[in-house]
Amino acid sequence: LAAADEIFPAASYQYILYGMGYPTALQSPIVPTGQEEVRRQMAIMQQRARTLASGLPSNRALLRAMHADHAARGAARPGKTG
Repeated sequence: LAAADEIFPAASYQYILYGMGYPTALQSPIVPTGQEEVRRQMAIMQQRARTLASGLPSNRALLRAMHADHAARGAARPGKTG
């Protein structure tokens, strides 16, 4: 039967199996060696985020640059008022 033709939802089957004492312990998909790899990759990503963030202008510098750009565009169009 296709999923749309199922009589009972999967949760119903799970509830019955649980009531019958079927083992329900979940196994972690990450093995201990995998956890260390995840920690290593997270450290790399955190360092990269710090590096990228340090290259960003401050909010004040960004606003000043945007204001200067807007003023320059307005000055380049005679007859326009900002």
